[in-house]
Amino acid sequence: MNWYQESGTSVLSTSYTCGGTSDRLLIVTLGNQSDTGSSVTYNGVSLTQIQTQRNPVSGRNVSSWYLVNPASGVNTLTATFSGSTGWKYVMASCYSGILQTSPLDVSGVVSGTGTTATANITTSEAGELGYFGLAWASGTASAGTGGTERGDTSEEAWYDSSSALSSGSNSMNVTLSSSVAWGGIYASFKATPDT
Repeated sequence: MNWYQESGTSVLSTSYTCGGTSDRLLIVTLGNQSDTGSSVTYNGVSLTQIQTQRNPVSGRNVSSWYLVNPASGVNTLTATFSGSTGWKYVMASCYSGILQTSPLDVSGVVSGTGTTATANITTSEAGELGYFGLAWASGTASAGTGGTERGDTSEEAWYDSSSALSSGSNSMNVTLSSSVAWGGIYASFKATPDT
């Protein structure tokens, strides 16, 4: 599942498969026009919130969550929102090769107006996974330099780094079809050390 949607409810539940690879990390992004994400669970285990961001013009909300060592196989992914107004979106992806103890290195929020949304990520070490969750006012979006699209609901989307980040300064860019207001969340996760 790249993304799942439902209208008129505050709780969304769907089946999601996290592969059986080692050193797993699950990242979930929630989007909604009016309400905010209040919790996410996978196989009954609570995810940790990374950040939340509201688009300053459209009012669309995006929030991001992660879980270290999620259960493998098919399990229930449940997202709870603060209310039941409008469409709710859940986007998820599972990764391997991520440090299993305190993997989150940096995170933050960014916003702006224009045809390019940019997240500047300064990592503490090489080999990290970059993440950029985005909400924008209207039109479409596509992955720009340094990113791969993993889910797109038309006005919310999220991307991960197309290759491992370098130590220090990195940028992830998203190209918007017109000049609009946007707001986003970025994060980086440490990789499992080579043995």
